[in-house]
Amino acid sequence: MDTQLAGIPASTGVVIGPARLYHTQVPKIRPRTIESDAVDLEVERLYKAVAISEEQIRSALGREDTQDGDHTVRDILNTHLVYLKDPMLIGQTEQRIGEQRESAEYALSQVVGEAERIFSGQEDPRFRERFADIQDVARRVLGNLLGRMTDLGSDLSHRQVILIAHDLSPSDTATLPKDRIIGFATEVGGPTSHTAILARSLRIPAVVGVTGLLEQVADGDTIILDGSHGTLVLGPSAEIRQRYEQTGRQIEADENRLRTYAFLPSVTLDGHALDISANIELPDEAKDVLQYGAGGIGLFRTEYLFMRARSLPSEEEQFQAYRRVLEYMEGRPVVIRTMDLGGDKFAHAIPVPDEMNPFMGWRAIRFCLQNRGLFRTQLRAILRAGVFGRARMMFPLISGVRELQEALAFLEEVKEELHNEKVQFEEHMPVGGMIELPSAVMVAEDLARHLDFFSIGSNDLIQYSLAVDRINEKIAHLYQPLHPGVLRMISHVVRVGHRQETPVEICGEMAANPLCCLVLLGLGMERFSMSPGAIPRVKAIVRSIRMEQLRSFGERILDISTAEEVERYALRVARRILPRYPWDEEQAFPVRHEQRSHEAVADTDLVVEASLRR
Repeated sequence: MDTQLAGIPASTGVVIGPARLYHTQVPKIRPRTIESDAVDLEVERLYKAVAISEEQIRSALGREDTQDGDHTVRDILNTHLVYLKDPMLIGQTEQRIGEQRESAEYALSQVVGEAERIFSGQEDPRFRERFADIQDVARRVLGNLLGRMTDLGSDLSHRQVILIAHDLSPSDTATLPKDRIIGFATEVGGPTSHTAILARSLRIPAVVGVTGLLEQVADGDTIILDGSHGTLVLGPSAEIRQRYEQTGRQIEADENRLRTYAFLPSVTLDGHALDISANIELPDEAKDVLQYGAGGIGLFRTEYLFMRARSLPSEEEQFQAYRRVLEYMEGRPVVIRTMDLGGDKFAHAIPVPDEMNPFMGWRAIRFCLQNRGLFRTQLRAILRAGVFGRARMMFPLISGVRELQEALAFLEEVKEELHNEKVQFEEHMPVGGMIELPSAVMVAEDLARHLDFFSIGSNDLIQYSLAVDRINEKIAHLYQPLHPGVLRMISHVVRVGHRQETPVEICGEMAANPLCCLVLLGLGMERFSMSPGAIPRVKAIVRSIRMEQLRSFGERILDISTAEEVERYALRVARRILPRYPWDEEQAFPVRHEQRSHEAVADTDLVVEASLRR
């Protein structure tokens, strides 16, 4: 019998396959004693789990996708092989089984707990790094003792599966083996969480915010995942499966048809040229962005270099990564944002204290200014790489002029160091700031006097303006890109940019939403950066409109007082300007339409009709 679950669309596409449950946390192990004559069997269980773990790691080392990092994945896996033989971990666990007559699971959990007490008191980050490896190895062995999946890369045999989890961290998502995970669904998250953003970048269909998911799905269940509409179908009938297969083929055909726009200029019918760039998270993504028609890279989220690595990437490793991206882009502009760690993005090698509200805490530029050694290394690497292309540097989460001045002064210090060392670097690299906080909007005029460009990070600007945690699925419906307050702030920054001759770009997910894109054009925005896969669709829309149609539209939008009224008015105008595009509320703002029927999914036409190919 078909069971349908509704969630939040995160990344488009339809996939059908077996479910694989992924447990992101080390399970709590209850104390369990064993009889003295069962000790040998329990030790045998332990070493069998260790042998399976070793086989998994060696299998992962043989995979092609472990060859892609400078030192990241392979170094981690090789370190884990060493810890599988470590007397402190496995030897002490065996000892506890024999002496305390504890189950293998409980004995191992106690050994890990003792290691945590020892290592947590050490100030040297190398000790904390060592414990992180011990914890990862223990989680793998425990998972094998319990028959649970605890590793994204090596527990999948060679099957293609749909990953089911309570949550996936951005670093989990960044290391997904794309050849075997064809889609994923989580119980938590919103459409602009970093995990959702990365899923779109990696072009993996995904659904987030599915309540009770883990209770209703078992390993091996056949499921349909529709990332375009946020729908999961469990145990589909042959008829339903056939209909979704047809829908998936149609979506793929539509996307292929849209790709014909990738290499056409981003010019409106009345001759207005727009800049459309791509957002990337990992260096090797830059190889692919040109096939989507990107004019450059408007946002390189460098924090993912740190999140994928077990140890901190050195200056040379960062330099090579940034240089590689610049060379891939062959002279096109590349905006390299300094690390935006914190919030929901953490690095293994950087201890971050527990915070009641991490999104409002020690993150982004605040973190960098208090970790100057780390910041210096990154700035040196970016400046050095700048000689190999058109690099621009950008600081995230600027709240005001004083903070910006502090960052700029430190940048000048780093330049002076490189001068003194006679190291070649790009001395005149443009420097920009992200407008993500209401305070930055209010002092935009002052910030413009110190910066070469602005980039509006709409994801965080909406989050901080509306007090809506963008990874909390319970309030995802309150995350309103077309809230009048948000639009008026964006309009203000655009006007400041025009007055001060400071270019303004928008790089959040709002830029990739077709309806929001029309609104932004009406507000005077001319520079966009988005997930690469969204570029052809936005180009198709841009090439089918006249800017003169949007001028009065933008002015009228700013007079409307509620988000719902803005949406209705914007949809009415959009339908008039592009009548054959499938404008409807569900497509424009799917997070507001969590209850969907399969008929609605099957009938949805994602084709940009002939009117978009004029």
